[in-house]
Amino acid sequence: MKISAVIPAYNCENYITEAINSIINQTVKVDEIIVVNDGSTDSTLQVLKAFGNQITVVDQLNKGICKSLNLAIKLSKGDYIAFLDADDIWEFDKIENQLMDIEKNPEYSIFVGAIRQFVSPEIINHTYVFKEYPQKSYTKITCLASRKLFLNDGWFKEEERFNDFFEWIALMKSKNEKIYFSEKILGQRRIRPNSHSQSEEYYPSLLKFLKNRIDSKRKNEQNIG
Repeated sequence: MKISAVIPAYNCENYITEAINSIINQTVKVDEIIVVNDGSTDSTLQVLKAFGNQITVVDQLNKGICKSLNLAIKLSKGDYIAFLDADDIWEFDKIENQLMDIEKNPEYSIFVGAIRQFVSPEIINHTYVFKEYPQKSYTKITCLASRKLFLNDGWFKEEERFNDFFEWIALMKSKNEKIYFSEKILGQRRIRPNSHSQSEEYYPSLLKFLKNRIDSKRKNEQNIG
């Protein structure tokens, strides 16, 4: 079984090294790491080149996170795809734990786990309000998914800017794909300025997505009734 790790990267020169090292230093190694530099205007590309042949770097004009993810998956060779955002990190035994989950639950095609959030260490006297305790929800940075799901018309919606993973999970649920959730903490999400989750557009976009999902569910229930 081969595993491909994919990272979309945009202007993350201060964080991408820690993210990649959290993959390289896994107790069970992945078979390849593909990083798509999505038109970064800082030194992200130079930082990536310093890793040499430890990673595969794809450099492109800015096309957005979903197109970057889809490109990385198309180039990948693994049986499973593991995701990580360029400013987040994996727990050191993430892959080891998920391989055990696959072995014990072969009927599942998507595996996720809990995360912990943290404020980036360079930020002093912050006013962020966030949950430090483990969060049990579907997150891209803990996701390990069969590559076949994407090849079977399961690509990320390229018109989406923020809700890439929420939309994809909704698509997988509509296809009745089984999702296994581990209680273990598998990743850590960094809280920092200028991240997608701190954008003024993020939460309005998320609320719009949730409203559309609720409206769609109600419509389906009315049709059934």
